[in-house]
Amino acid sequence: MKDLIIFDLDGTLADTTDGLGLAMVQMLEKLKLPGRSREELCSFISYGARDFVCHCLPSGYCDGIDGSKKLDDACEMYLGFYLDSCDKDTFLYDGIYELLTKLKSEGYKMAVLSNKPYPFTAKIIQKLTPDMFDYVLGIVSEPPKPDPYCANLIAHKLGYSNENTIVIGDSTLDYLTAKNSNMKHICVTYGFRSEEELRAVGATNLVHSPNELYDAIKSLE
Repeated sequence: MKDLIIFDLDGTLADTTDGLGLAMVQMLEKLKLPGRSREELCSFISYGARDFVCHCLPSGYCDGIDGSKKLDDACEMYLGFYLDSCDKDTFLYDGIYELLTKLKSEGYKMAVLSNKPYPFTAKIIQKLTPDMFDYVLGIVSEPPKPDPYCANLIAHKLGYSNENTIVIGDSTLDYLTAKNSNMKHICVTYGFRSEEELRAVGATNLVHSPNELYDAIKSLE
């Protein structure tokens, strides 16, 4: 049986920066707060919506007795904007659609696991790669990556052992998810995290473009 492949979304399958950025610009403008550069936005992606909002807010904004409510209100506002913009200016990296088509034709089971909330994850996948994946999971109340819970859940649902599962992602969280789940890993350097960051946490199986992913997958079987 071929390995199960669990893909991260942001920075691995798709460049989602502009969709995220549009919602963040709208939120910051609504709150009359300073904007963020594209480089800053990229550095804040991967840890979930609440963490993303928290990093984009000015230092000290959430201090004080009402800090938690201010963050909650900002998150609610951001998610409202993002539900509209999440599939706008969001596109697959060159070579990803061809890779997924080839893997599917060869009988691989494939899943998506994102720290992005499920409604946004599902909307993006439905627009960019309809009917390509066997399981799509975005965080609602589940523990986010790098907790192994969701990766273990996907493998169990699709009938695979952890040893026969590959986690592919661009962040340290994806590598640590694989490690914490006793799964194989492939980390990509064309997303939102550098090769240096990935190697620093122990990632050893790195690829630098989507065109290298097929051979990397085959090398792990």
